[in-house]
Amino acid sequence: IKSLGIKKAKFNVVSFIPGDLQILPNEVPKIFNLFKIKYIKNTNVLVKGRRTLRLDSPQTQFISKAYTFITKKILGLSVDDINGLPKMFDKKLIKLFPKEIPNTFVFDALILYIATENKWEIIEFPVTFHARRNGLSSWSNKRLKIYLSTFIQIFLLRFKSD
Repeated sequence: IKSLGIKKAKFNVVSFIPGDLQILPNEVPKIFNLFKIKYIKNTNVLVKGRRTLRLDSPQTQFISKAYTFITKKILGLSVDDINGLPKMFDKKLIKLFPKEIPNTFVFDALILYIATENKWEIIEFPVTFHARRNGLSSWSNKRLKIYLSTFIQIFLLRFKSD
């Protein structure tokens, strides 16, 4: 689970992509090249994917867009795609994480919220989001419960830090 392993990062740059091949590994060098250029000028930079071509189901796209819209409003974020991957940033951002880190897709919102609150530059890079090639969704059979839990976590994230 990304949020558990991320605290053990050994190098200065942290990046992750989903393991189900919805983002292809060849996207990482593209993000890294942009990151390198920005990082030389400012180590407080986060570069992330923005899913511009989506090959997942219309239902998933709708849910993702609704989640992004609501989460942006609650957390005051100015990105186009909360859960767009890959994400790449300096390890020092991890030191700003709370002790309890969500093991859900709220983790992506947490990263962006912390970066925003600490005035990091956030740059989105267009990526293709493929249909799931491997693995099974761990949440598709429990959607309603996950949606409710997600929005509770988002509200707690926003109001715990005030």
